[in-house]
Amino acid sequence: MSTHLPAREISGLSVCSILPGSKPFGCSDLRITSCSGSWSECVSGDLFVAIDSEEGDGHDFAQSAVERGAAGVVSERLLALDVPQFLVDDSRRAFGHICHALAGNPADRLTTVAVSGSDGKTVTSHLIRSVLETAGELAGLSCSTSAPDAGGGFADPATAAGCPASLARWLNQQVLAGRTAAILEVPSNSLARHTLCGARFDIAVVTNIRNDLSQQYGSDLNYRKVQRRIFANLKSSGVAILNADDPVSHGLLSRLSVPALAIGIRQAADITAKILESDSTGQTICITAGNESAVVRTPVIGIQHVYNCLSAAAVGLARNIDVAQIARGLELAGNIPGRMQRIECGQNFNVWIDSAHNPSQIATAIHAVRQVTSGRILAAVTMLHNQSPQQRKRIGEVIQKRTAQAVITLPDCSKIDDYEPAHQFLDGVMRHDLVRLIPNRMDAVEWLLSQARSGDSVLVMGVGDRPIAVVGDQDQWSVSDKDLVQAWLYDEMKTASPEAVRRAQIYRMQDYLQ
Repeated sequence: MSTHLPAREISGLSVCSILPGSKPFGCSDLRITSCSGSWSECVSGDLFVAIDSEEGDGHDFAQSAVERGAAGVVSERLLALDVPQFLVDDSRRAFGHICHALAGNPADRLTTVAVSGSDGKTVTSHLIRSVLETAGELAGLSCSTSAPDAGGGFADPATAAGCPASLARWLNQQVLAGRTAAILEVPSNSLARHTLCGARFDIAVVTNIRNDLSQQYGSDLNYRKVQRRIFANLKSSGVAILNADDPVSHGLLSRLSVPALAIGIRQAADITAKILESDSTGQTICITAGNESAVVRTPVIGIQHVYNCLSAAAVGLARNIDVAQIARGLELAGNIPGRMQRIECGQNFNVWIDSAHNPSQIATAIHAVRQVTSGRILAAVTMLHNQSPQQRKRIGEVIQKRTAQAVITLPDCSKIDDYEPAHQFLDGVMRHDLVRLIPNRMDAVEWLLSQARSGDSVLVMGVGDRPIAVVGDQDQWSVSDKDLVQAWLYDEMKTASPEAVRRAQIYRMQDYLQ
C-alpha cells in the first residue's frame, strides 16, 4: 500500500495544494516526495495516510509510522503526534489524490478508459483495446485475464485498481512506455473502497448492473450507488457509456450529469446491433451508429458478447473512430482466453470454457450454448468461497432447468473439506440424479467429457483461463481447464489420424494426472 514516486519538483509537492480542503495542524504546510498507506512499509520522509487496510485502522498505527520516519500524517481525526497532521473527511480518497499527484497525474497524459459493471468487464476491456490499437493507439490493459499481456496489463484487476498507489504506478508506467491509452477493468469492490480517487478517465463504461452482488453491499440500492461512483472519476470532457437494455442502467441515463452514449439491441440507443446469424463457430452481427453500419464476425457466441462489442464500439465512436475501423478492431480481438472460449480438437460435440460463477452469468452462458446446440447441454459449475448460500441455491435451480447433466466441483484439484456448500447447490435441485458432486476438478471435467455424445455441448464454467493445478516434479507448469480439455480430447482421438496421434503426444492426459 505504499508508493515512492518522484515529484515534479525536487523540493517536493505541497500537501495543501494536493488536498486543498484539508486542515493542517502543527504546520502551515508540508512538502513531500513520497507517501505510504501502510505503517509497516513507511520510510523516512513519507507522508503517512491513515486508512483502513489489512493491518487494521491506520489511525491506530500512526505513532508506529512516525517512529519509522513519517514526516507527517493525514487522518480523519486529530491524533496525539509530534509531527504535522492534515485532517480530511475521507483519508482513503485523500490517499488516492496524493498518490496520483506524486506520480505526476499520469491519467492526464493518457486516453483513459475505465470499465465496470456486473458482467462482461474483462471481454469488453480486451475489445476496447483491440479497437483503439486498430485505430493507431498503443494501449495498456489491466484486467482479470491471468497472464500479463504485452501492453503492460496485470494478472488481476486488484493489482492496479485495487490500490491507489498501484494504479498511479501502473498509469505512470504506461506513460513512460510511450503508450497513449490505458484501459482499466474496475471491480465493484474497488469503487466501494474509493481506490480510483485521484485518477481521471476520459470514458467510463458500465456494462450492466445486476443484483448478484447486492448481498455483499447490504442491498440492491447500495450496490447501485457503488457502481455509479465510477462517473465521479470522469474528466470534465468525459463520456459515460451505458446499456439501455439493462433496466438499472436505462434508469441512470436520464439522471446523469455527464455526456452519455447508450448501447442497445431492444431499446432505442445511440449504437445498436442485430444478430444476422449464429452457430457453434461464432456469430455475425451488424452494428449501426447513426447512418453508418458495419458487419462483424466474431468467434464468441451469445448475446452478452454482442453487448460487449457494442460497448467497445461506443468507446471507439467517443474517440472519433469510424464504424468500419471499429468493426475491424472487434474482429481482430478474436477469442478471449477463458471467456466463452470454444475448444475444437476434431470431436463430434462442442466444448466451451467460461469464467461464469454466479447465477446470472451461468444462465447467460447456458442460454448462449442452447442457441447453437441440437443435443444435450452438460455443464460443470464451481464452488467458490465468495458465493452466498442463496447464490448456490439459485445456481442449482439454473442447472436443473437448463442442463441435461451437471457436475459440481472445486476450482482446483483439492479435496472437499466442507460439504455444506455442496448441499446449498443441491437445495435448488429437485432431481439429484441430474447432478454429481466430484470435488477434484480434473476428475470432474474428465467425467463430464466422457458423458458427451454427438451433437451435445459441454460447458466448463467457474475458472476461465486461471490455473487449476501445478503439475510436474522438477519442471513444473500450470494446467488450465483448456489444457485439461485438450489433453482429454486428443487422448480419446489419438487413433483417428496421424495428426491426432501427434497432438496426443503433446497434450498427454497422464502428464496432468500424476
